[in-house]
Amino acid sequence: MSRPPKRDPKKRFGHPFIMGYHKEDGKLVADKGPSVARIPHHMMPETVELDLMAADVLSAHRKRGEGDTRFCAVAMLIRRQAAKFSPFAVNGVVEFMDSRAMVGIGRPGSYPEKYLHFYHSCSWLTQMFDLKGYKKLLQKIEDNDGSLTITLRRYRMRLKETSPGKKASPVDGTRSRVHSLNRGEHRRSMRLNNKSIQQVERAAVANES
Repeated sequence: MSRPPKRDPKKRFGHPFIMGYHKEDGKLVADKGPSVARIPHHMMPETVELDLMAADVLSAHRKRGEGDTRFCAVAMLIRRQAAKFSPFAVNGVVEFMDSRAMVGIGRPGSYPEKYLHFYHSCSWLTQMFDLKGYKKLLQKIEDNDGSLTITLRRYRMRLKETSPGKKASPVDGTRSRVHSLNRGEHRRSMRLNNKSIQQVERAAVANES
């Protein structure tokens, strides 16, 4: 039996962006593009703070951006504050999920060439804009002196032993997640752990003597 072909490592984190919808048999079907390579996390900024304003929400609603990666409220917000993602040229296309945000990189209005992968704790934003109606989101912005801060944080790899469990939650309010390491990373982490343990043991023996 022949082995399946290996995946291209540059494409393994690919994410298809939705660039519109069309009808098939009376149902709306998402128009998804091809997988896109992710920008390495060590090249990304630690955090990006964006200020969501009523103008972003109103502009998105006028373009019928509910559920649309090109014209949703966050897409409008990212276009307006694109400079905060420098040196990356964001093109205004974003997949904003309950806890993750994939921000497209490339020419404005075109399908993303690459993307930045962030985590956030603003699940209420998608729920209010896409499901509960934009007016409630506008009211929330007004009640908060005219703007809401949306903080995007880059993904960080953590060992299973040090990651918070299902019942624990990080201080910043984001969802806790467990990320496994590949074999090479696991071997290196074990060597580092063993080395640290040996150093502690030698220090304890020296103190006793």
